[in-house]
Amino acid sequence: MTEQETSNTRGAMCAFCDYPRPAGGCRLCDDGDPEQGPGFVLGDLAKGFLIYFQASFRLLNHKTYLGRIFWPVAWNLVVMVTVGAISLFVVHRGMTGLVEWMSGVGGSTYQAMPGWIQAVLDFVSPLFVWFWSGATAFLLTFCVVIYGFPMVMALFLFPVLDPVAYLAETEALGFTPPKSARGYWGDFWDSLDTGARILSIQLLVLLVSLPASMLVIAVPIVLGAAAFLAGFTWVDYPFSRRGYGYRQKWRLAKRHWALLTGFGFAFELGLVIPLFNVFLAAPTAAAGAAFLYFEFAKDELGGSHLQTSSLGSVPSDSGSGHATGT
Repeated sequence: MTEQETSNTRGAMCAFCDYPRPAGGCRLCDDGDPEQGPGFVLGDLAKGFLIYFQASFRLLNHKTYLGRIFWPVAWNLVVMVTVGAISLFVVHRGMTGLVEWMSGVGGSTYQAMPGWIQAVLDFVSPLFVWFWSGATAFLLTFCVVIYGFPMVMALFLFPVLDPVAYLAETEALGFTPPKSARGYWGDFWDSLDTGARILSIQLLVLLVSLPASMLVIAVPIVLGAAAFLAGFTWVDYPFSRRGYGYRQKWRLAKRHWALLTGFGFAFELGLVIPLFNVFLAAPTAAAGAAFLYFEFAKDELGGSHLQTSSLGSVPSDSGSGHATGT
């Protein structure tokens, strides 16, 4: 179905959550017209950052998730330990070998340079982490991990994390949202497709980031690009559930880049917080992605791929009850 064809279905959709509006109303929409869309850049960065950690608080305290996050937490631990071991014993060793090889090339090149060029390089050297420094292998490993890790977690943990994102939407809206018209496997394959597209972007950015990471002043840019792609990866859970095509996803991501970057920064920070990283980093990202999605303006979306007829009926609040705050 094309975006032009699906634009006719949006009249039956809530402009806020992009679901058919239930008979009992939506708690978020009924509180007033929700503010959506990009705002002040620093404000959006902060908002996206806070949404991540607020989601972790709700995971641990809200009754919606009670008894339902054991497997997400358990598998988060398994994946974290596995990826950590691969990063330490495979990626870091590979980067160390690369640095040692390039160290010889770089050292001989430096010695062959005229004295005045060596003097210039010596003067600006505080701004650089040179090939032959021990920190370089760590920075290169770090770049590979922060670009690849969110994709690994989001795809490998999809079976246990997508239900967490669905629970988060239920909590936020106050009613049980309809299931995806494509079903579980349809959403899974769509996430794989989107993941492959994001991975192609990550590889291109990584080619630039690896040498740029040796420039200390470029590290914030490297981290920012990784954070944006991490945020995009996680918010694909609610995107896929609504049947958005990749062009629609990318359009939303570009427009709300600051929200996604702030969210991604929080996720990256969560990866280095002891205990939190091995137990809650990924479940928090899945739940937070649902809350983050509700901050996106969808007026330029061009129509959802979900149709009211394929979603079935939406239960009213009398059947499921409103979710209550903590």
